[in-house]
Amino acid sequence: MSHHIVFKSFIRLMAVAAIGVCLHADDVLTPEQIETLADRCVTAIVRQELDLRELAADLNLDWPVMPPAYTFTDHSERSTAQAMAAAKEKYPDSLVEEAKAEAEKRYSVLKVGDHAKLVSNRQPVRVYEGRIQAITDQFIRIGLTGNVSVKDLDVDTLARFSEERSKERKAWFVKQATERMEINRQAMVEELWPEIMEKSLLADGYAPINKEKKKLKVYLGQGNWLNKSAVLQEKAMALKKEMYEDKIGDARKNLYGSFGYEYDSMMGRWRLVNHVHDLPLNGGVTLERSLWEKLKGH
Repeated sequence: MSHHIVFKSFIRLMAVAAIGVCLHADDVLTPEQIETLADRCVTAIVRQELDLRELAADLNLDWPVMPPAYTFTDHSERSTAQAMAAAKEKYPDSLVEEAKAEAEKRYSVLKVGDHAKLVSNRQPVRVYEGRIQAITDQFIRIGLTGNVSVKDLDVDTLARFSEERSKERKAWFVKQATERMEINRQAMVEELWPEIMEKSLLADGYAPINKEKKKLKVYLGQGNWLNKSAVLQEKAMALKKEMYEDKIGDARKNLYGSFGYEYDSMMGRWRLVNHVHDLPLNGGVTLERSLWEKLKGH
């Protein structure tokens, strides 16, 4: 069956549906009704004739083309979360707790009577070990080895002879460990994210416009990825519009003629033939015969 016959068949069927069961030879539709009917007819024909599978093949899209489950932003956030989960597994929060324990041990406060081992920075380097005998602002007396000037001790060692400085040093140590952990995590996320993001997008129906991966920031930028479903729909809408415009003229002409209208080229519009048995301007059969026979398929 040719497209022309299918087109005319749809016109007849839609006309019968619009006119209803009380169809009579002298029934007439208004121009507004005919325009609406023509639009419905052509829309139905275009919907039937448009093959989305064929269109997808023309666009090199695998069938079926499913709409994505997530937006591009969703994919970016999900990929970041997945990469961060892997980074936290390698660099867990327990590292901070370990740092706190190490800080308590490294910067514990020393008091008179405690056993200590102090290293002097003065050349030649000397090691002082034994029980602390006295603590002053100028020196630390330890065991039988003598006094150690506070000027000869490093910052970490000096912090152990003051509650306040010990607390500050512990906080500094934990902060350093925490920042180091966060830096390592972020570096790992930046390393893993591109591969995770790419796989996530491809699996959800997106496709890259430019497949060059030398510049990952550009390759994985939102502007470089197409939603294949949206592409198909956009092309389908454009094709539907083109097909509609191609058919609507004939649809209107057939319907106006079927319901007793003739085109008045002088006036530039369709006009209704006044009498049922008036001969149409094109010299064809009478309106009564034209209406019934066209609707019945004769």
